[in-house]
Amino acid sequence: AASFLLAVFCLIVPAWGLSNPFCGYMEERDTVMLEIYCQNGVIDSLSFAAFGTPNGYCPNFSHNASCDDPTFMDYAKATCIGQTSCVLESHGGDPCPEVIKSIAVVAHCSQAPGGGQVSPLPKPSCAVNGLPCPVPRGWAEEATWNLTESTVIQPSSAGFFSPAHPWGLVSLDWSVANTLWFHNNVSNSTCEAISIEGCRRLKASGRARRCFIYHNMELALQWLESQRVVMQDPALADYFIQYTDGHGKKLGRIYNEPINFGSQFFWDFRSPAAREYFVESVLGTMADPAVDGTFTDDVNGVPEEHDEVQKNTGMSSIEIADLQYNTQLASQELIDALALHGKGNWQAFGYEDGTGPAPSRATCTLFMREYCQPSYQGRMMLMSMNNDPSVSNQTVAAFLVVRPPVAFLGWGWESGDEKWNNIFLLQVGKPLEVCREESPGVFVRQYTLGTASLDCNNWVAHLPFSSLY
Repeated sequence: AASFLLAVFCLIVPAWGLSNPFCGYMEERDTVMLEIYCQNGVIDSLSFAAFGTPNGYCPNFSHNASCDDPTFMDYAKATCIGQTSCVLESHGGDPCPEVIKSIAVVAHCSQAPGGGQVSPLPKPSCAVNGLPCPVPRGWAEEATWNLTESTVIQPSSAGFFSPAHPWGLVSLDWSVANTLWFHNNVSNSTCEAISIEGCRRLKASGRARRCFIYHNMELALQWLESQRVVMQDPALADYFIQYTDGHGKKLGRIYNEPINFGSQFFWDFRSPAAREYFVESVLGTMADPAVDGTFTDDVNGVPEEHDEVQKNTGMSSIEIADLQYNTQLASQELIDALALHGKGNWQAFGYEDGTGPAPSRATCTLFMREYCQPSYQGRMMLMSMNNDPSVSNQTVAAFLVVRPPVAFLGWGWESGDEKWNNIFLLQVGKPLEVCREESPGVFVRQYTLGTASLDCNNWVAHLPFSSLY
């Protein structure tokens, strides 16, 4: 199979696909510009190309007759077919003025010249390969620069999570409210429904601006209703890892590592049908407007946290590697689909199950110069917060100076309302500029209500903002 890279020359960064066919998607800002790149091969066909407001998600886009440039497919084919790479941009007239439009493309790469196969890159998901993930549709436009609404936690709680403070993003683990969704019967747990209700309550109380619920890329969990349906269907056994004969043949018995809350099957995303079902089922849990996205645990796949799978099932190392590749492929397909539907994914921030780096005194200048680059304004950020008084002001200053529109500051797993810091009540307004290095090692950014600065030479933050505290 051929592999692909996608480059973008505007502020929003699209999905990075590494399968064949590959789907590219880009929302309009001032312009839309998208480069498709076939590694070693050439683009030999386009099965879809549209500029407008296309429906669906990868690879099942469809044209929206109410907003579609009818000349775009011919333009895309003329520009791209036979090329190693091509740049597509908004073309011709405006099919629907005053509407945010997108480019969506499904491209196919040939084999490398000379008949050799083009090897796919080993990590096809932007969640783990270091490439930027797509910003969910509408999130940049809806971005809040309010510091309180730019915070993040991932709590655990036996009942509904009810914080005393307002947070920006609350990601609910599967264990939250387990006393409510587990009924001492593994066949009728309602974890997804209770998680959705938890998001409704957080939104209604004004204690969360965005809310995520839990899924897992490695495990199919019996207490998640949408997954229990297929786990109980014998006709769909190939969706899951089975015991094998040691030579790649499944023996018909699904491998299971159950816990008190129910069975834990292992997804076999080598099955395209399993990947498609997983994406569709997760999207189904996102239908409620109170749910803004999902935390998808264990994106690297087997043997993450489950070291005995290969030994117990008789799978070969080649099979495990293939499974890992396809698990990450499923992750990318999910991230793309969620983004197109305006939904987020924790792992799409690029830090797997945690939060991203923050500067220390030793790394301050290098960190700030890296994240001050204008291109980072098109990415998403999930920066680690530290409440230690010796670094908390510096961390907040760094965040305010470099943050893109879609950015959160806080903590990952097992962080709750106890993490609250009154510094989050600073009122900064909206940015009037991007980060700039005012003098060597001194970084500033002007907001409507003041100018945040971080002096890396002396490890001194300046936060001249009023507070609601």
